[in-house]
Amino acid sequence: MGDLDASLQFGRLLSEGKDAELIRACRAFVDKNPGVLDVWRMMADALARTGRRQDAIAALKEGIRASAATAVPSLRLAALERLSYLLIASGQTQEGLALAQPDVFTDVEALNAIGVAQGRAGRSADAVKTFQRALTLDPGNAVAHFNLGTALLDAGDFAGAVDHLEQSVRANPQSAAAWSSLGIARIRRGDEAGAVECWRRALQIDRTQYAALYNLAIAQGRRGEVREARAALERFVAEAPASVYAKDLAEARRLLKSLGGA
Repeated sequence: MGDLDASLQFGRLLSEGKDAELIRACRAFVDKNPGVLDVWRMMADALARTGRRQDAIAALKEGIRASAATAVPSLRLAALERLSYLLIASGQTQEGLALAQPDVFTDVEALNAIGVAQGRAGRSADAVKTFQRALTLDPGNAVAHFNLGTALLDAGDFAGAVDHLEQSVRANPQSAAAWSSLGIARIRRGDEAGAVECWRRALQIDRTQYAALYNLAIAQGRRGEVREARAALERFVAEAPASVYAKDLAEARRLLKSLGGA
């Protein structure tokens, strides 16, 4: 099969969503033409779509090695970007970050994953730069605004956190996590009423936002809304998982006793 015929076959299988056949066709092609990196990438993407993430990682590694002397630099960079993302998404964070080049990567999904991994590795300044890079490429990306807002919140830049978290909820009003974090950012800036509104929105979207529920109860108690605070604390104690909220649960039980609750 010539390159043109193979390209037409790949395009047809891709458009028809026949990933299993596409994987077989790509494998047959690279067995004879191992230096064609874009076919390795196509196969890796199909493997990832079918849940075979480790096979996708192996395919990308093999393709990058096999095409080292022939691949166009832009194709090689794109393959490295995809490999970095897949490694991080698979929990192989250290290896994924070692390959990451966020200053030149262009895939916003990959940049978001890299930035989150950098933050978890204690590289908060790098994470902020990576999220800023993602927003340069896609200024309206709700996830990047959320990630940057969260990073700035952790860094104590509450004004910046409010700005980006507000942009996140404007871009995706159904993100309960973004509403919950915006509530924290607002209260850190002294806007308790705005925080309460955010936590209520978060819970309307997802009643399992237990951090928002706990924060709402505390704010309601401070505002003298004793009945509402007690109801929120009772639900928090009844539903929040102890494996995550042990410390807050102990405090919630103490507060309930002080309010005359259970």
